[in-house]
Amino acid sequence: MYAKYITTLVLSIWVGVLVSGCATAPKPNPDALQSADYGPPPGNPERQIKLAILGTLKDPESARIDFDPPAKAYFRKDLYQPLQYGWRVRVWVNEKNSLGDYTGARPRWFYFREDHIEFVETADMVPAKEWATH
Repeated sequence: MYAKYITTLVLSIWVGVLVSGCATAPKPNPDALQSADYGPPPGNPERQIKLAILGTLKDPESARIDFDPPAKAYFRKDLYQPLQYGWRVRVWVNEKNSLGDYTGARPRWFYFREDHIEFVETADMVPAKEWATH
C-alpha cells in the first residue's frame, strides 16, 4: 500500500524536475545574436505558410490570415536541440468553428531557415501575455 504512494511521490518529483528544466533553457547573449548567421530572408513565406495552415482548418476558404513581416529570430526545436538562427513570421489566423462562427485571431509563429519552414509554434505553446512581443 505504501509502495503505491512512494511510487506516485517519486514520479511526481521526477516530472517536476523535468518541467523545471524546460523552463530554464538558456537564451543567447546579445553578442551571439548580432554575430549569428540568420541566412537569407525567406523568399515567399506567405505561400509556404498558407499551404501549411489551410490543411489544418475546418473551413479553409473562409480563413482570415494576416502576416507580419519576416524578422530575425532564434529557435530551439526542443531542449536537446542546438539553438538555430533564422527568420520568424508571425501569422494571425481567424478561422471558423463547426458552428460557422469566427473564433478570433490566434497567432502562430513560423521559423524559416534557408527558405524552408523549420519549426512552428502555436498559440498553445506561448503564454497569451507574450503574443504581442514573441
